[in-house]
Amino acid sequence: MARLLVRRRMANVLHNRQYVSARIEYFCQMIASFPFATLSLSIILGYHAALSSIHPLSAYVFLAIFVGAYILCVSHSSFGMRVGTALLKPYPLQSRLRNKFAENCVPVLAILHSIAFLCTYNGIRTDIARSETISQLNRTEVSQEYRGQVISEAKATDQYRSYIIRIDEGVKILLYSNVETELACGEGVQFFGKLNAFSDIRNPGGFDAAKYYRGKGIFFSIYLDQAPIVVSSPIMLRSVLNYCFRISGDIRDVIINFWTDCLGEDKSGFLSAVMFGLKESIDPDIQSAMRMSNLSHLVAVSGLHVSMIIAPFISFISMAGIDRNKKKIICVGALIFLGFLTGYTPSVSRAVLMNLLSISNSATKCKNSPINNLYFSSLVMLGMCPYYVGDLGFILSFTATLGIILFSEKINNLLSNFVSAKWFSSTIATFCAAQIGMLPTLLQMSGRQSIVMVAVALIAAIPAQGICMITLPFSMLAYISVPILGSMRFAKIAMLPSYVLSDILVFLSSIGQRAYYSATALRDIPWVFIIFGLIMPLVFIYKRRSTVRVLLLLSTLLFIVGMIEFTRAKREEPIATLIIADVGQGDCILLMTKTRCVVIDGGDEKKGNTVLLPLLDFFGIYKPDIALLTHLHQDHFAGLIEAVDQNRINSIGTPYFVDFEAQSPQAVDQLDKISFYEINSENEIRISHDVKIQVLSPQYPTEHGGNEDSLVILLQASDFSALLMGDAGFETEQSILNEYDHLLRELGGIDLLKVGHHGSKYSTSDAFLNGINPQYAVVSVGKNYFGHPSPDAMQRIENCGAETFRTDWHGAVIVYVYNNHYKVETMLG
Repeated sequence: MARLLVRRRMANVLHNRQYVSARIEYFCQMIASFPFATLSLSIILGYHAALSSIHPLSAYVFLAIFVGAYILCVSHSSFGMRVGTALLKPYPLQSRLRNKFAENCVPVLAILHSIAFLCTYNGIRTDIARSETISQLNRTEVSQEYRGQVISEAKATDQYRSYIIRIDEGVKILLYSNVETELACGEGVQFFGKLNAFSDIRNPGGFDAAKYYRGKGIFFSIYLDQAPIVVSSPIMLRSVLNYCFRISGDIRDVIINFWTDCLGEDKSGFLSAVMFGLKESIDPDIQSAMRMSNLSHLVAVSGLHVSMIIAPFISFISMAGIDRNKKKIICVGALIFLGFLTGYTPSVSRAVLMNLLSISNSATKCKNSPINNLYFSSLVMLGMCPYYVGDLGFILSFTATLGIILFSEKINNLLSNFVSAKWFSSTIATFCAAQIGMLPTLLQMSGRQSIVMVAVALIAAIPAQGICMITLPFSMLAYISVPILGSMRFAKIAMLPSYVLSDILVFLSSIGQRAYYSATALRDIPWVFIIFGLIMPLVFIYKRRSTVRVLLLLSTLLFIVGMIEFTRAKREEPIATLIIADVGQGDCILLMTKTRCVVIDGGDEKKGNTVLLPLLDFFGIYKPDIALLTHLHQDHFAGLIEAVDQNRINSIGTPYFVDFEAQSPQAVDQLDKISFYEINSENEIRISHDVKIQVLSPQYPTEHGGNEDSLVILLQASDFSALLMGDAGFETEQSILNEYDHLLRELGGIDLLKVGHHGSKYSTSDAFLNGINPQYAVVSVGKNYFGHPSPDAMQRIENCGAETFRTDWHGAVIVYVYNNHYKVETMLG
């Protein structure tokens, strides 16, 4: 009997194909109308709640309010209830859906929200707990054996290859190996090494590696002592994907090498960054200019890049008169190939998936909803890996696409009243909409913004889109012409448009970089001004009068509150800021007032590029007004030489520079760029009305630029005083006590002492400490083989009652000096 019923049912289904097609179409429409946006937000909420250690209860309350609001919106959309929650609708249900579906959707939606949030929150908190357990178990300095699986493709530089490994303990680590080591994604490996925690941000303007990698779910790094051992092979599907990545990588290398032959290495590296997202190949100076001018998103392949790259191929297929269905198949293949070519980064994966959804909707004759495709593709990506929430490329790609979907048509309609050329108004509208979408993220990325930088960002979109559209087709044409013509001449001519557009983009980035130093620091702008800037464009986009009135009223209130907050902040600005930077074993000090800047020393090799220059950039300083070198030791002058090499310092004051070339052979090439001048104990420099620095030593150099020839500087700012000792020892300390006893008595003690010679046992004597009576003592020190800081010196400082900071423990030490008080802060708390 059961078998007969099954046969009848199957016969009915097979003969009633129209019924089956109708049910499939209804299912597709139901999926297309599902509110994926809110589920994505639940994953994002779980991600941030887990990483910020928010108590789950507070997140659950917010989640309950959010789901409740959405239930009201569903009721309003489906049953016509008068619920004033239109602004809370992430995405309304289609009117074609029946009320019965809406009734069933609400509880399902609530359950899915809870699952999305809980899975994300608990998964990330589990990863963090595992990493803390491993950190407790691996406190030794010896290498240990680990086993794990490779879960990423290799990223190669000239010095090493890096892989992401999920070890058997369930934690992801970043593995660095030599360039000869090649591992395939999915392989099981065994290796020896020592776990290293990523460093926190140690200086203003520095890179917070711990936060960056933690947001990606990576908690440790390992530098291999020896080659890893492959203990298992990847599964068949992974092997096929590895083969596809390898073939596409070979094709990419052929393209890049061809660009190098046609355009040169610099232009080839720049095109590789724009087209394929290979930032390792771009010139560091250009990369810095792109970052500072808010154009770094143009060298991170996103959905906009994918659309521009694929557009010429779609146009060619359309002109070729290819059948519609074949055209869709070709587009699917091109998208998949482009994904492999760019390495399927999170942003590219989302863009490819979104375009595939659009093609699928067209093939199944479903109504295509770009915003729903965006949310669904993002939901799939976040469901696979919630850590994509912290991926900058993914965020920029998502927000730019969302801005284009929401605002481009309205902006285009507004521009069409003033611009007759439709292609121009459409291009400007698309980019403006993308900028509006990315604005909140760009505000967090960039430290500064100005009208010039905004204009540069708007204009730079045109050559960037041009590069994406023409480079691959012209490259194919040029590549084919070489064997036919037997010459590179035509190929170079064909690649000339890409060359010119690259030059234009680099030129625009240099303009933006110059404007960066005179731009407004976004951290100084009250948050209400930022909200005001986000709301004002909506006033011109919306046409409903009631909505415009509400937005204008809200904007006015925000502007008034912002002006009050801005005025208060300006009135409370410090008259001087003293930063003792963390440069490891070395010295680097930055003194800033409202109008001037003084740099004292620059640290050891590489510290100029990694600490001093980012520090100046962070505060919008291109060149310091005064640069001083305490003495001719490498851990003090090498960073200054690197700044000189970047044309960021022209003149340096120091007590002794006769033998500078002998002391610094690596600086010979920069000597013609430096103008040295002598400075000694007879000099006093007025920085501002309330701030001055006085040189206490040396009167005459006696050690050819050695430790006892160090500049000893007394800083006085209102009632605050700081004594900066360089590498001076007992001899200089006694000399200062003898010659400046009257001055030290007038001051009544020093507020802050920068301890001499990194805390050497031959500096900071008891007599000196008793003579200056410091409230705070700062030791600038890092890993070294000299025993710095000496336990004897640290004990003497402790005995005098001074609170001590060490840059290797506390990071940079920052002193904010106000008219009647000061406060001391450290980067690491």
